[in-house]
Amino acid sequence: MEPGRRAVEPADHEQLSAAGGGGLALKLVYEELHRRLIQRQVLHADETTLQVLKLEGRAARSKCYMWLYRTSGDAKSPVVLYEYRPTRKAENAAAFLEGFSG
Repeated sequence: MEPGRRAVEPADHEQLSAAGGGGLALKLVYEELHRRLIQRQVLHADETTLQVLKLEGRAARSKCYMWLYRTSGDAKSPVVLYEYRPTRKAENAAAFLEGFSG
């Protein structure tokens, strides 16, 4: 990652509970960055596959996806967010981008 850039990955409910107040603080930071991201006129999205060895309800070594969403290169305060999803279904991106009108 480039110097000065930051990325925040969301945690699920169980991870937040285990992390206590720190997990809640991280969730709030992520939500604020997400709010700022979807207010932009231009953003970029991409996904890449990753292999998960043990995923409940799926075969070992199932293909899953890490989505990346970021502001355009000209953003004064760039935002880069990652989102893990077990599938590549369009509703994953649609849910993340809800409220985006750029």
